[in-house]
Amino acid sequence: MKSRTASKRAAQAKQSLRDVEGRFEALQQAVKTTASELHRERTLRPGLIVFRAPDSEATFAVRVGETGVRVESGGDYGEPLLEVRGDPRRIQAILRGEKDARKQFFAGGIRVRGDMHYLSELGMRLGFLKTPII
Repeated sequence: MKSRTASKRAAQAKQSLRDVEGRFEALQQAVKTTASELHRERTLRPGLIVFRAPDSEATFAVRVGETGVRVESGGDYGEPLLEVRGDPRRIQAILRGEKDARKQFFAGGIRVRGDMHYLSELGMRLGFLKTPII
């Protein structure tokens, strides 16, 4: 009986991980579209913005260069300008303006580290921040 329960829990954990990774891929596509638009307007600075899913190895980065924007999956990115960690659905909802970024941050729904002035600029431009954070 114990081994069947353990197998069931392992299967559920594996499925949960696949679900998170699937949501993370959807977030990656949404960020790629947004980043390309921002690059045309010169809002993005050269460097990396890294996104990480909690409790998962799922990671991707937006690499901004002089010639354009690339989205890269996996790997070691070094020191990014910004690192955003959180549930992919929550981050997408923030980017779409469906959830308040400040509330999500202060409630622990997302974690951010790096250049907060840059985050503030991006947030104001994308509309998920109504006022600057710095």
